[in-house]
Amino acid sequence: MFNAERLSIRSVSLPRPKTEAYFPKVENSAPFLTEVLKRAGENNLVYALEYGSHVVGDASPTSMHDIMIIVKDAKKFHRKNMEVAPNDYKGSLKSLKWHTFLNKFGFNFYHTTIKADENEMKVKYAVISEENFIKGCHGTLAENEKKGSGSFGLYVAGRVQKTTLRPFFKVNKEQTARIEEAINAARIDGVWLAMSLLKDKFSINRLIVTYVALSYLADLRPRQANKIMGLVHKNIGYYKEMLNPIIDEFVNLGLIERDESNQGYFKKIKSMPKKEARMRLISLKPKTAFTNYVKNLLAAGPYNSISYAIAKIKRSRAH
Repeated sequence: MFNAERLSIRSVSLPRPKTEAYFPKVENSAPFLTEVLKRAGENNLVYALEYGSHVVGDASPTSMHDIMIIVKDAKKFHRKNMEVAPNDYKGSLKSLKWHTFLNKFGFNFYHTTIKADENEMKVKYAVISEENFIKGCHGTLAENEKKGSGSFGLYVAGRVQKTTLRPFFKVNKEQTARIEEAINAARIDGVWLAMSLLKDKFSINRLIVTYVALSYLADLRPRQANKIMGLVHKNIGYYKEMLNPIIDEFVNLGLIERDESNQGYFKKIKSMPKKEARMRLISLKPKTAFTNYVKNLLAAGPYNSISYAIAKIKRSRAH
């Protein structure tokens, strides 16, 4: 029976990330840019995107719109945001130093309401500095954490590993290249981690399911029944478009090879030990739980955090 060589990431070279990231071609229907610029300031905003169920049109009626805001300086963001949107900090400690401090540990989440075409949209937005976003994109693998080049586990990386992303602001080519290179790095690391959890012979579809599951395997929060399979089923074409070029690079580097006798299947040549991959995901669970249940509550405030958690549980039971 064929057995792949089990190697740490220190012993292999993964593909180098490109400076242009893949995003599905979906319509931009939500006018967030004006509000985001108002909060961040034009000279501070680096990159902004919508993510989650609203991007691909499978949101439930109670789902909030999710936005990711990447800024040069988190302190400048909060100083501006506290002036133009003070209610976003309602229920939390309204202190510039406090919210800037919390942002050192990754995303800060806030809840707000944005008016669009005389309608009101409920929005949850995540704020992070450019430096911490790039570190977060490199947080999937333990080796990057040890070197100091990666942080926050899968909390940042897991979001950009998905296809449900829709950028709506990019400040310039240079900074966009840095951001999208980091996004691609998260996706490459995700493929390496997911691949290690599979059998030595695997299909592209099984790889995609495992890849999508990574951030959930590192999380303790409740989720909708069959959510992973639902995400894959609805977005399988997007995932193949996004991951096929990465898989090609894995083949070129001799990490996997195509199974000539069975189209759509691959054989592992080199991979991380499955036990090491599982231990990595287990080690992230308490970190993710702390962020979800403690840090996010401190940033958004108890009322917003608990209300959001209850709504999420209700949605998970309804499906």
